[in-house]
Amino acid sequence: MMNTYVLFLRGVNVGGKNMIKMTELAHWMEALDFNHVKTYLQSGNVIFQSKPHDEEKLAQQLEEMLWQKAALNIPCQIRNIEDLMRINTLLDHYEATKLPTANLFVTLLSEPPSEENILKLKAMKTDDDVFYVHGKEAIVVCQQPYHKTKLSNNVFERVLKVKATSRNDNTMRALLKAITA
Repeated sequence: MMNTYVLFLRGVNVGGKNMIKMTELAHWMEALDFNHVKTYLQSGNVIFQSKPHDEEKLAQQLEEMLWQKAALNIPCQIRNIEDLMRINTLLDHYEATKLPTANLFVTLLSEPPSEENILKLKAMKTDDDVFYVHGKEAIVVCQQPYHKTKLSNNVFERVLKVKATSRNDNTMRALLKAITA
């Protein structure tokens, strides 16, 4: 039996840094016996199938592959279909409650952060932007464009002491649709 997963790479093909051709990435993953590998956008989203695995171990395996094949130290996050469905349900909830001008993002975390670190992040001045942690995800509601928010991946990593990568709500919804279509 095969499970469907989504790989989220952090900081790939952004601003000319950490350049990886998605066709090469798909080929490398297929060489590791992952099936039905399909990239989505050029920013490091990959849908694939594999025998059931621990998602943290899968992420470590793919980080090692990226180091070996491209000499890049790229943090990886893995989520399964159930995770994407849960995340999209959260997005629907926050979409219904946010101001019409706000933007939604999901910050994927490598592990649930401690309550102590969440409180430290909540104590920071973030203008009008807010976040809500739900296990290994944080929903970020930005009143401004994402590149201007103080709730960046670097801040999540530094304060929460976890790896992080973010995607907008449209990408998360499109990935779920691509998997379930």
